[in-house]
Amino acid sequence: MLVGALLLLAQPDTALAAPPESPPCPAATITFAPPLDTPLVLIRRIERPLANGIFIQTVTYAVSFTRSGRGYRMRWQQTGQQVEAPPELLRLLSLEGESAADEILDFTINAGGTLLGVTESPDAPERLRQAIDRLRSDPALVARPEREQVAIAAVLDRLAALPPAERAGVHMVKASRLLMLAGRPCRSGQLTSVDGARLRLVSLTGETLGFSSAQDETRPDGAQLSTSIAGTLSLRSGLVENQDRRMTSTVEGTSRLFRESLTLEAPATDPG
Repeated sequence: MLVGALLLLAQPDTALAAPPESPPCPAATITFAPPLDTPLVLIRRIERPLANGIFIQTVTYAVSFTRSGRGYRMRWQQTGQQVEAPPELLRLLSLEGESAADEILDFTINAGGTLLGVTESPDAPERLRQAIDRLRSDPALVARPEREQVAIAAVLDRLAALPPAERAGVHMVKASRLLMLAGRPCRSGQLTSVDGARLRLVSLTGETLGFSSAQDETRPDGAQLSTSIAGTLSLRSGLVENQDRRMTSTVEGTSRLFRESLTLEAPATDPG
């Protein structure tokens, strides 16, 4: 969670109007019917430039759905993590994985596919505290320039004081990527996501629907931000199976790309 909180960029999503060539909506509303008691694997990859290289984090979760009252429970359990970064920062950035190993998150979802809340593992606050303590005293941090130490220490202070509701919000943002179109309306070749963004239909093949969006905006500080989203949706379950979200920020002619990709799939089977 530490690196996710430090590096996640949450930006509003809007889209251009759908062109005439978009395929027709398969239904007025996207049905939500998650696979029950069937294990799934979620791979989440974050890519972001650093001052002296690039940071890439790939996290793997075991995902399952079960009935809970009139709705569902979605459980995520982290099963693996890989980090690529400049050598001098690799240990510092890798420490987060130690605190999140085997982390379990239980999300509650209503019958229509709307996220209602999330419950962390009982030991999650203690894991976070221990991870912050390790980062404060780790040689990888102590060896950084003083200016960087001060900046990182300020972030760690904020994380240590983060209220449970805000910590839950970080998890909810990640989970919302899978459920962004569940139970949502589709009209005139456009889908409306849970946050109100409009996504253009680009393909319809069997039980899979392809979607995309693009937006350019100018920030108050003069920075240019371009956001694009492309992905596929399972019409059987209402879950996003693949998504590639790219945000390019350009300031004074220098561009930086932040990228988040998701893949949800059945676990690989052992041929033996």
